[in-house]
Amino acid sequence: ALVRLSWRRFRTGCAAPSSDTERSSTPSTKPSPTKSDESSGKAEVKAEVPGHWADSICWNKNDNIKPVFNAPPSPPRRPSPVSNLEPTTPSIKVLSREDAFSKILKDICITTNQPVFVIKGLSKVLGLDLSLFSTRTLLNTNPDHPIEVRTQWHQPADENWEVHNSQGRRKTWHCESQRSFSTVAKYAQYQASTFKEFIQEEQEKQTVNSDMSEDIQAAKRKGPKRFTTFKMIKFGTNVDLSDQKKWGPQIAELNKMPPFCRVKSSVNMLSYTGHKILGMNTIQLYMKVPGSRTPGHQENNNMAALNLNIGPGDCEWFVVPADYWGVFHDICERKKINYLTGSWWPLLEDLQKENIPCYRFLQHSGDLVWISPGAIHWVQAKGWCNNIAWNTGLLTCDQYVTAYARYEWNKLLGVKSIVPMKHLSWNLARYAKLVDAGLVAQVRHCLEGTLSYCKETRDRLIKEGIEIKFHGREADDWTHYCEICEAEVFNILFVESRKVHCESCARSSSRDLKNFVLLEEFTVDDLTRTLKNFKAYDDVPSYEKLENFKEDISNLPPCLRDIHF
Repeated sequence: ALVRLSWRRFRTGCAAPSSDTERSSTPSTKPSPTKSDESSGKAEVKAEVPGHWADSICWNKNDNIKPVFNAPPSPPRRPSPVSNLEPTTPSIKVLSREDAFSKILKDICITTNQPVFVIKGLSKVLGLDLSLFSTRTLLNTNPDHPIEVRTQWHQPADENWEVHNSQGRRKTWHCESQRSFSTVAKYAQYQASTFKEFIQEEQEKQTVNSDMSEDIQAAKRKGPKRFTTFKMIKFGTNVDLSDQKKWGPQIAELNKMPPFCRVKSSVNMLSYTGHKILGMNTIQLYMKVPGSRTPGHQENNNMAALNLNIGPGDCEWFVVPADYWGVFHDICERKKINYLTGSWWPLLEDLQKENIPCYRFLQHSGDLVWISPGAIHWVQAKGWCNNIAWNTGLLTCDQYVTAYARYEWNKLLGVKSIVPMKHLSWNLARYAKLVDAGLVAQVRHCLEGTLSYCKETRDRLIKEGIEIKFHGREADDWTHYCEICEAEVFNILFVESRKVHCESCARSSSRDLKNFVLLEEFTVDDLTRTLKNFKAYDDVPSYEKLENFKEDISNLPPCLRDIHF
C-alpha cells in the first residue's frame, strides 16, 4: 500500500467536521432563551451595534437584528457505548518519499473527520536531521536564548491533584503552574542533572533489589505504580525559533516537509498574515523532563497543528474531538476555571461520566502528531525529550469557518485572537490562489462585510465633521488590536496617545472622539478593487508537483516572498 494505515476501530469515536461544531456557536438571529435556559448555566450574551459586532460577518444588516451568541454547543447526540470512549488512535506509516508527497497523505489528514493522526516514518524517509533540535545543539548554538519555565508537580498522566506539602489532597481540574524565565543553557543543565539523578536512583534500586527475596520483589511489582508524594519539576516551554539569523539551519530543515505540513507554504493560510505569529507560523521548541505538562486547550483560532517529537523520550497524548468543546466549557465553568485562558487538566473519570471519547497514545521519537482543527488535547512527557510545534491553516472552507467562529467567540468574551482574521482574509484575496469554492464564498462574505462597515463608518464620521487622515500600511506592518478590548482593528484606527482603539472603546472614552486622531490604512477604492478582482482559480499546479513548484512571486509584498513553495 502507498500509505499503510492502522484502521482498527477507526470508526469508533469519529467526530463530525469541526466546522459543524463551531457553526453552532456563531452569532444567530434566534429568539432569546427562556429562563429555564439561563437557569441551566448557559447564559446568552447580546452585543451592541455599532461596536464590536457592527463589522461582524455574522450580522445580517438587512434584518436589522442584533447578533446573539448562544452558549457553547451541546455534545453530539449519538450513542456512546463504553467501548467507544477509548478509541484507537489512527496511525499512518509513511514508507517512502513518494508517500510523503502523495495526495493520499494530504487527503487523509485534511478530509478525514478524525481529530488526530500519528504519522510515523516521515522524518526518516525525508532525512530530517532531528539532532538540530537536540539540547546539545541548542546549547552549542545559542546558550543564552530565552526560555519560559513552568514549575509543576510531577503527577500520573491520568490524574491531577491539588497538592499541599507534597501530598495530594483532592482531585481537581485546575492545573498548577508557576511561570518564570531562564536561558537555554540553564535549563539544559537542569534537564541533564535530572537525568543523572534518575540513572543514579535506578542503579541504587538495582543494588537494593539484588539483596531482596523474590517474594518481596514480586510484591513491589504487583499493581500499577501510584504516587504517594509529589515533587516539583520544571518544564521549558515556548523557545522561539523564528529568528533566521540564529536558527537558520533549523528553519531550513523543516522545509523538507510536504507542503501542507510546512511552517511556510503557499497552501498554508497562516503564511499570508504578513507577519510572525510566534508558535503558529513560526517554530516553537519545548524542552521536557518526565511529568512536564501542556494543559488542555484548543489551538489558537482552532487552526490545525503539528508536533514533532525530537526524542529521545516519549510523550503521552490525550485528544478529544472538537464536537465536545461545549461540554469542556461547561465543566470548566462549574469548576470556576476559564476555559479559554485558564490552566486545566481533565480527569478521565469525568470524561467517562459525560460519555466523551478520548484518544490516548504515546508519541515516540520521530513521530509527527497531526491535530485537526478544533481538537481538544493535553500532553505529558514520559521521558526526557524535546518537541517542536507549529500550526497550519488549511485552505479549506471548514478550516476558515472554524477559525472565524472562534475569532467571533473570542471577541465576545474579550479574549484576543492572535490570528487577525479580517487582515488575513484581505491578504488571501490579494495574494492566494484559492480553488475551494466554499472557501472563496466565505472569504468574500468577510470582505463584503468589512468593506460595508468601513464605508458606513467613514461616511458617519465625515458627517460628524471628524477628519480621517490617510496613513497607509506597509506590507510587513503588524496587525493593530484595541488597547482596551483587544479586538482586531481593521483599516480605520482610532488613535489616542499612540494607542490604537476600536470605535466602541474610543466612543466609551470620548463620545465625540475629541482627543482621538483617526487614521485610514486602505482607501475604499483599493478595498473595492481587491474585492472585485477576488475569484476562485480553476487551473493551479497539481499537488504532486508542489514539491518542486516555483511561481512568480514578484507581485507579493516582501513579507510574503520568503514563502517556500
